[in-house]
Amino acid sequence: MPSRSDSFAAREYYHCFNRGVDKRDVFLDAEDFNYFTTALSLFNQLPSRGDMAHYRCNHRQSDEQPLVSILGYSLNPNHFHILLRAEEDDGVTKFMRKLGTGYTMYFNKKYNRSGSLFQGQFKSVHVSDDTQLRHLFAYVSANNLVHKITNQKKFRSSYQEVVEKRHSEICSLSLVNELFDDNLNKLITDGIKSTLHYRSSLKEPEKSYLLE
Repeated sequence: MPSRSDSFAAREYYHCFNRGVDKRDVFLDAEDFNYFTTALSLFNQLPSRGDMAHYRCNHRQSDEQPLVSILGYSLNPNHFHILLRAEEDDGVTKFMRKLGTGYTMYFNKKYNRSGSLFQGQFKSVHVSDDTQLRHLFAYVSANNLVHKITNQKKFRSSYQEVVEKRHSEICSLSLVNELFDDNLNKLITDGIKSTLHYRSSLKEPEKSYLLE
């Protein structure tokens, strides 16, 4: 099972993911989804500013650079996926720590709980070639279909904003356009079909690092 890398090189691509401790749900309502998606944008900066309110007040100062560029994301009830590019050495670690810590603090306060929310440190896979990158873009962008989640109250993903609306405050559309010059909808549809076909061919349920 791939685990978190000790070093993330700038300009390299990574698939990052994690799930709730004991496979518990970590997104229980629309407010939870909205907090996490807002954090994807606001926490993507080098200075640490405390809670969400401080980030909102100081969002994207002109001299600040993003830690990562996000290509796609998906949030399902008990886990999340993010496909990104590091914009500085170890920027992925800084970003993911802010994201995990910030969301855990929010969740624990809201639901009057304590302790870890996610299953250890986030996991990651280094993307080694273009074929893998294309597959992961499809897999992450429409991950709810892989898990047969169609109720829009039960998931959030970058598919609608990136593929359908072509506008996103979270994902880097310029990078997406640079990497994937063909029809994005077809790319994702073909990628998901390939994933589902592969899984249906297995004799036993897949024990996947992709958080089945």
